[in-house]
Amino acid sequence: MLTYPDMTALDLIGPQQVFGYLPGANAELVAKSKDLVRSDTGITIQPSKTFADCADPVDLGFVGAAAMATERSTKTFTSDGIEMDGDWKPCEC
Repeated sequence: MLTYPDMTALDLIGPQQVFGYLPGANAELVAKSKDLVRSDTGITIQPSKTFADCADPVDLGFVGAAAMATERSTKTFTSDGIEMDGDWKPCEC
């Protein structure tokens, strides 16, 4: 689960709660570094892994960014050094 500066915390925390209840699931909070990440309202989130720490390939990548994903639904998204292409399917929390 990607964490990045100025994200909306609810777009991350709500889905993380659900993933946390899935049997056998391991939801990691990933960012460029393990430094605290500040949300759009000032909440700080501690990433559990860096991009370099992630297994390759990652089974599922999650970006909590409903407003941004809606705006860029078919464009490339780049944040903190990770780039993802494709047809985005936004999910609003």
